[in-house]
Amino acid sequence: MAALVPPDAYGIVEPGVYRSNVLQPSNFAFIATLQLRKVLILSPEMPTRAVAAFLEENRIELVTRPGMF
Repeated sequence: MAALVPPDAYGIVEPGVYRSNVLQPSNFAFIATLQLRKVLILSPEMPTRAVAAFLEENRIELVTRPGMF
């Protein structure tokens, strides 16, 4: 069983709304438990291929700020 490692700066904003720092592959098992439908990325950096693939495989919509990438 994979360890459940929350991302850096993870926190609950309100029920069903979470915040964190950039996702890493070590966080995937933890993130999967949240049953997310959308992830909003505010960073100017593109998500890594691993993160993008994880989101796609888990049918989690990736939302970015307009003009980000």
